[in-house]
Order: sequence, then structure tokens, then C-alpha cells
Amino acid sequence: MFYSTAASIKTIEAKPLFDALHETGVLFYSPTEAAQALELIYPKLDQWWNEQKRCEAVKKLREKYALTNNQSLILLKSLIKNISDNAKNPHIKVKL
Repeated sequence: MFYSTAASIKTIEAKPLFDALHETGVLFYSPTEAAQALELIYPKLDQWWNEQKRCEAVKKLREKYALTNNQSLILLKSLIKNISDNAKNPHIKVKL
């Protein structure tokens, strides 16, 4: 994953999570570094991705900032319908 530090500001709370992703080789601050790393890991991508330290770093970020739900497709459909309804009638509030 490539992340431009100029693109957004990390909160103090998120910084350790981003640092862990960077330390485990998931997050890069340069597209060149990301490409070089990909060349090295590509032959053993599954093995690389499933290393425990890397999985833990990704899991912590997902638990804090990713919307994960076993019913995500139903949730997405409902969200799209609500947005569509709101576009037709601006007095309807979007429900999540």
C-alpha cells in the first residue's frame, strides 16, 4: 500500500497503527519503495501476507478504522437505496 503523507493528517491515535504497517512492509511512503518491495515479495506473496506480525498490524487497523460486517452487501444496498431516495426527495434523511 502506498500512502502519501501529504494527502492527509494522521491522528495521534492512528500513528502507531500506521507505523506498524510501515514497519511490517505493508505501508510505504514512496511509490518506488512500494514497487521494489512488491518485486521482492511477489514470488511468495501468500507466505509474506500471512506472517503473524503483519497480520496483527493489519488486524489492529481494521478493528479501529474499517467497517467490517458479515452483512456488508445488505448494508451497502441499503445505503445506496437511501442515497437514491434522498436524491429524489431531499427531505428524506440518509439512514445507516
